[in-house]
This record gives sequence, C-alpha cells and structure tokens, in this order.
Amino acid sequence: MASAVKRVKVDDERDEESLWDGEFRFKVSHREYCNGAISDEIEIRGMQWRLKVVRINDGFSLYLVANLGSRSNAWTCEGKAELMLMGINDNVKPPSKTIDFLFYSKRNACGFEEFFRDPNFNRDFTETMGLIVGARIAVKKVQGRRPIPQLDFSSPSEFSDVTFIVEGKKIHAHKQYLSVHSKILHRMLSVDENTKNLSEIELPDVKYEEFIDLLYCIYPSSKKITVLNVGYLLKLARRFEINVILKAAIDFMLSLKSDIL
Repeated sequence: MASAVKRVKVDDERDEESLWDGEFRFKVSHREYCNGAISDEIEIRGMQWRLKVVRINDGFSLYLVANLGSRSNAWTCEGKAELMLMGINDNVKPPSKTIDFLFYSKRNACGFEEFFRDPNFNRDFTETMGLIVGARIAVKKVQGRRPIPQLDFSSPSEFSDVTFIVEGKKIHAHKQYLSVHSKILHRMLSVDENTKNLSEIELPDVKYEEFIDLLYCIYPSSKKITVLNVGYLLKLARRFEINVILKAAIDFMLSLKSDIL
C-alpha cells in the first residue's frame, strides 16, 4: 500500500515555468521498494494520477499512471509530465526527466524503465530508509472526463448556515448535512441550548487542516482516505460519531499490509 502522498499547490497564474497544472510526491519505504509500490491517487484537471515505482538492479523504474481502475473507455488525455527523484541522500544528485503523453483507457501509463541507476543505490537507500519521487503534470487536452468540483469551506456559500472557528480560522458548512452524518454535531447544532443558536461555534483541540479533510470526506468530493490521513480521520470520526467515516477508516486500515499496521 502506498505511503504518504502530498498535494502541492500550484498557482493558477502561469509564469515562465508555466505550464504545470499540479504536482505531487510519493514517499516509498524500503519494503515497498522491494515489493513494488504505487502511490495513492491525486486529482489534477479532472484526472486521477498515481506514481509507480518498480525495483531494478541498482535503481528503479518510474511510471506515471492515469485513471487507474476507470470503468470508462471513452476518455483521452494529452499533455506532458516531469518525473523527479526528490532525493535519497546528500550524495545523490536528484534527476528529473520530461515526457509527453497521450493516455487513453488501454494505454494509461508511461515513464522510464531505467529512471535512476547507481551502483551505490541499494546501500544508500537501505541506510536512509526512504525514497521520495514526484511528478509535475501539464494537461493540454482532456476528453471524456468531467472535472470534479472543488469545495471551498473558507467562504460562505449560498446555503451555508453555520460557521466553525478552528485554530482561529472560519469554516463555513451546512447544519442539516452535518447533522445527518454526525450525532455529536446534530446535538451541537440542533439540540444543545448553549450552541444551537450560535452563528459561530468554536471547536477546541481540533486542527484546521484535519477538520477540512474530515469535511471533504463527508461531503461529495474526490477526497479519499489514505495512509496520510487515516489516523486523524479515525480520531475525528470517533469524536464526532461519524459512523460512515469511522467504518471507512477501519476498513482502510484492515486493508493495509501488516508492516504498515
């Protein structure tokens, strides 16, 4: 199972480096490297992307994979990608390679069979116990795919009717929707005399980014449970009694390999 995948924001305003719609990173443990590893998916321009690392002698292959597991065969995606080794240790110069792609249902991966090779690689990698690869993606044209709407809880929407204060920041949400999924939030928003009529409710001992992730998993979105967020989502699901997230988090943990548990 994939290790941490980190989403990195890319400004919408294009500069001379231009061109990139998004980027992400994939941290691979030594055990995963030995067995072959594929990252969790990340959405960029309505497409689902992963990185795949395959062990070879003194190095590894690196591939970019699009829409893995898609049931549709009516999509195509054209663009370019830069695949990168983010680093192993200070003695290894991180390489990067650029590739143009045209993906469709029967050809949804491309990359380099010998992306990186060095006679000291296996020794250095074992000592550092970590490998980080990355990809930057520029999509030129997509057909047959609809972008997934991105929710924004930082500003009020047409139907939002409750504001949470988390780490001093405002999060705008919807009482009825949250009440359906959480007994604790239902009590807080509709029953408890101390909070039900408040326009702003402060949530102590909650991290802003973690609560936003929890909302993404409750609301319809492309957000999924991964090894990166399962720990705090499980904790928050228990705190707020959100059974659908609790079950999904437990099922995800049970699906992991024994070395990650």
